[in-house]
Amino acid sequence: MNAPRRNLLPVIPFLLLVTTLLVACGGNGADETGSNGPLASDAATTPTIGPNGHFAEAQVAEDGTRHLIPLDAIRNGGPPKDGIPSIDAPRFAGADTWEKLGYNGENLVIGVEVNRVRRAYPFQVIVWHEIVNDVIDGKPLLISYCPLCGTGIVFEPEVDGEAVEFGVSGQLYNSDLLMYDRKTDSLWSQVTGTAVVGEATGAVLPLYPSEIMTWDDWQATYPDSEVLTTDTGHTRNYATDPYGGYYEDGDLWFPVSGLDARLPVKERITGVEIDGTAYGAYPDTAVLEHGPVNDTLGDVPLLVVADPDAGNTIRVFERQIEGLTLTFQVSDDGASLVDDETGSHWSFAGEATAGDLAGSRLPEVIPVKGFWFAWFAFHQDTELWQPQ
Repeated sequence: MNAPRRNLLPVIPFLLLVTTLLVACGGNGADETGSNGPLASDAATTPTIGPNGHFAEAQVAEDGTRHLIPLDAIRNGGPPKDGIPSIDAPRFAGADTWEKLGYNGENLVIGVEVNRVRRAYPFQVIVWHEIVNDVIDGKPLLISYCPLCGTGIVFEPEVDGEAVEFGVSGQLYNSDLLMYDRKTDSLWSQVTGTAVVGEATGAVLPLYPSEIMTWDDWQATYPDSEVLTTDTGHTRNYATDPYGGYYEDGDLWFPVSGLDARLPVKERITGVEIDGTAYGAYPDTAVLEHGPVNDTLGDVPLLVVADPDAGNTIRVFERQIEGLTLTFQVSDDGASLVDDETGSHWSFAGEATAGDLAGSRLPEVIPVKGFWFAWFAFHQDTELWQPQ
């Protein structure tokens, strides 16, 4: 692997975006610094940050604040705490109403399923909110989106065994959204799902399976889906994106702890973590063009594949059944996967449909999807799969 470059980008001017968000999102009387309490820096006495963007052990600042990240590396994103308001009472409509809602079919959505209830959360709505606190069939879910990192991630929002709501702190670390929970007021890294400042420091939110694809692909794949409406309780211009051309250019607006030049900073990747000890990144375009990928990360054999039956969303599985490690190819007609070991046919969703292993399912691995720079900033010892 190429050795990672460690350098710090200067802060690129972002006054235009800040002005847009401040005017559009407006505060609610929260602290105008966007602070969740005093965060006195003790960077001079803290140990070196690890490759996962965190300290190995929680540190305690002079004011008693527990933290896993350097406090002086936290950046004010512009809007204050809750200045970017979470959606706490989401409303939904049938997928067939998308035209009336004014949604662009080429825009991305985060999709989830709970007990066969499917919901889609369009980026063009949640870019203005970054967090949706939802309950689907009795299950609380935290839908999160960081526009700066391109990361749409769904969590099970439990703190100390209690389901809690989350909000937007107005602060960033490694250019990533710092969420806060409304029970302990701790700050949580969105990319890692880890509490990094405050009472809950060290706690980790479980990931919940989700898919990212265009609205057209989601609607075609799941026509019975519900979709988040623009009836959010807030007045926003949901036909526009306050980040403009940010997603396509090579600029970062906030500093990060490390960059790696093996990929463009905003190339979309699928990131995989194995037991907190091994990390891998798979460029989405390369997987689509050269997959399926038969890889081993740590000691876990993995299959990474684009699912043509679901908008080419990237799926990750453990490619082992009852101790047998399988190697996959695409079938001659392109309609399924075939394993070399038994000749069984598999759907791109990981289920054996014919052959000796019919009825078997590959264990699914929940990945993190977003921009390369964001994954690398928190996983600097990551492996990077690239086609030969």
